[in-house]
Amino acid sequence: MKKGQLWTNRVVGATDAGHNAYRTNSNTLQRDNLNGAIIYPKHVHQALRNYLGLGGTASDERLTFHNTEN
Repeated sequence: MKKGQLWTNRVVGATDAGHNAYRTNSNTLQRDNLNGAIIYPKHVHQALRNYLGLGGTASDERLTFHNTEN
């Protein structure tokens, strides 16, 4: 999405053979079945809004996602 950035060219999250998500630690971005969280599309969408400066705006407030980290 953004060329030449240090955080590009990586995969975050994993699934088992049945496509069930493993939990991921939000600090290390590694699999963490004890303290991690499952990454849902709503998490990615909220992170994109925040990155683009749209988090906390009137539009963001009208289209809320429940149970996402900010």
